[in-house]
Amino acid sequence: MNWLQRNVATVVVGIAVLVAMGVAFLFLGPWRSLASNRAYVLIHDGSGQTHRLPLDENASYEARTEQGTNVIVIEDGSARITAADCPKGSCMHQKPISKPGEQLICLPHKLWVEVVADDSAQGTLRADASQSQLDESAVTWDDDSGASIDVISR
Repeated sequence: MNWLQRNVATVVVGIAVLVAMGVAFLFLGPWRSLASNRAYVLIHDGSGQTHRLPLDENASYEARTEQGTNVIVIEDGSARITAADCPKGSCMHQKPISKPGEQLICLPHKLWVEVVADDSAQGTLRADASQSQLDESAVTWDDDSGASIDVISR
């Protein structure tokens, strides 16, 4: 008798275990938990209000305050400022944001937009609106010199 004939039961059980592990990994793999996490855009306007919009749904939002008006567009998983009536309009030239921690800023209107991740296991935002703050050390604005917003990469 050769080895395969003597150990056929062991080989069959081994193959069945490998198939079961492959199926479990396919349905319970690490990407499953990543896919359920949603990203959101938090829009902090000059009047102190915070608005939350899902990043995976195309939308447009007009932030109108005493300081002025900005239009934020969410499209194809990223957010950008498409219109603003601020003096220089520098906020409209910032690159679109799509990853948690990225921000768009319009200092004349005291508006900033940030991407935050939703921890769906707990149902809470990882960077909640009450804890979020504009990092003023990362931007500068000088109306007298006419300089525009400078955003420093972290």
